[in-house]
Amino acid sequence: PAWDAHCACHGPVMNRGFVAWAAGKTGPDFFVNDYRRPAEWWGTQHTVWGIITDDASLTVLEKVWDLPAQKRGGMTYLQENLKFSLHLETIEVER
Repeated sequence: PAWDAHCACHGPVMNRGFVAWAAGKTGPDFFVNDYRRPAEWWGTQHTVWGIITDDASLTVLEKVWDLPAQKRGGMTYLQENLKFSLHLETIEVER
């Protein structure tokens, strides 16, 4: 479906370490933001579903930039799949 700014299923503006879902033309894909400042140019159009918070994991994220990659359609993709493990924690949010 078309992007709907009022659906309450997107955002917030992504910061370093945020993990998000991008449907796009080739997706769905997930990605991790490694920009050092808020990615305001993306707006709130991506569904953020996680965040990397520990320094050791952020250091690993920085090393991904050294892997062979290629550009397609304005995006940079790794040339080979990256295998990783994922640990999810739940938190309670009071509203």
